[in-house]
Amino acid sequence: MVDFYHVAEKLMIPDLQDMIMGCLLRFQKAQNQLPSLEFIRRAYEETTENGKLRLYAVFALHYLMKQTDRNEEIWPLDEISAIIQNCDGVCKDFLLLSMKQETADPRNLGVCTYHMHGLEDICPVTGKRSGGDRKPASGDGERPAKR
Repeated sequence: MVDFYHVAEKLMIPDLQDMIMGCLLRFQKAQNQLPSLEFIRRAYEETTENGKLRLYAVFALHYLMKQTDRNEEIWPLDEISAIIQNCDGVCKDFLLLSMKQETADPRNLGVCTYHMHGLEDICPVTGKRSGGDRKPASGDGERPAKR
């Protein structure tokens, strides 16, 4: 998925980026999954600074770190620490998010939160104006799956 998003980003096809994000969110929500640490690392290494895939990755990382039942085998603290220290932008984005937002399951924020289109534009995924679909991140109490 990171590769596909990266190609869409390089080719500057925002509608395709939005569709990829929509598919990713639907799949992860249906499977009760969150991005793996490898996914988060690659999202930061292979996409642009303002890319919405990075936004989803850091929201997921922020959410994972706030969970008391985080599965240490799937999301080991040593690997999380390495990503925060070694991937350009992760630490800054994580700290900014921690200062600004409550913890929320990133899969439950409006799909347009991770889209490139403007607030008043028609969403290529939903076919609607997105102004109401970009929800602020606020705690919703759902826990990540323990896979």
